[in-house]
Amino acid sequence: MPLPTPLPILDARGRYLRTGVAVSRASTKNVFNPAGALVSVAANTPAWDCDPATGAERGLLVERASTNVLLNSATLATQSVTVSATAYTLSFYGTGSVALSGAHTATVAGSGAYPTRTTLTFTPSAGTLTLTVSGTVQYAQLEAGSRATSYIPTTGSTASRLADAITLALDNWFNTTEGSAIIEATAPYYSSDLPFLMSATDGATTNNVSVYLNATNAVGEVRAGGAAQAVITRAHNSATTIKIGMAWKSNDVALTVAGGAVDTDTSATMPTGMTTLHIGSRNGSLHADCTIRRITLYPRRLSNADLQAMTA
Repeated sequence: MPLPTPLPILDARGRYLRTGVAVSRASTKNVFNPAGALVSVAANTPAWDCDPATGAERGLLVERASTNVLLNSATLATQSVTVSATAYTLSFYGTGSVALSGAHTATVAGSGAYPTRTTLTFTPSAGTLTLTVSGTVQYAQLEAGSRATSYIPTTGSTASRLADAITLALDNWFNTTEGSAIIEATAPYYSSDLPFLMSATDGATTNNVSVYLNATNAVGEVRAGGAAQAVITRAHNSATTIKIGMAWKSNDVALTVAGGAVDTDTSATMPTGMTTLHIGSRNGSLHADCTIRRITLYPRRLSNADLQAMTA
């Protein structure tokens, strides 16, 4: 059977977004341009990110909100900040080091000059954290959360970057009874926060078709009437670009990663009432915190062989 006409939603080649995709982020954001420099993109505009070492297009960077609690972050000096007893991530560029004391004790040595980024995730006790800087520490960031996000510059006060909300209304082009998705993400930050790459939802978690990640697996999920109908997992390789294929149809849901074996679920009821496609989140939460390189939908349940071929 010939392939149905694809519905491209996002493609880093040519920085393509389907007509009708709404990008909302009420703040500026920093990404790498093809020359490897950090540049600011305006509020409510797509944040296309490049590999700072090669200039290659990585994709659309979709992230949660975050606050950099360090001051004068471009060239960091020794300072103390107040922290809570929750996970934080310290990140910076440069060959210097940062010694942590007070609420947490550690020494972090820079792994190289810009654009090599050094990170440390830790959970301090509530109180005062002192960061003692030696050598060159640039573009430093300390933020709540279990992974580093894009650089938020500060001067004499803390600064925040607001969350990305990237959505597309599910019009009559979307087949509500069956379909398939091919998704490619570049250099994602996997964590227990379940970053969502794509989710078609009813505005809640009652009815949706979603693809998300955890520390070891890509997950394809179908929910209908508030109940999980299919939750299929396939191991991923977190060190590389990940390609995922998911297909759904009544009693016939499938998932594959990188052209590997296809896992299926043959007892799934399809959801109803889905109105919005969320790119890089589920209903504006559980953000991908990574670059999404491609999302292509098909208005039919593709064959297992097609899913494998498209993700190899």
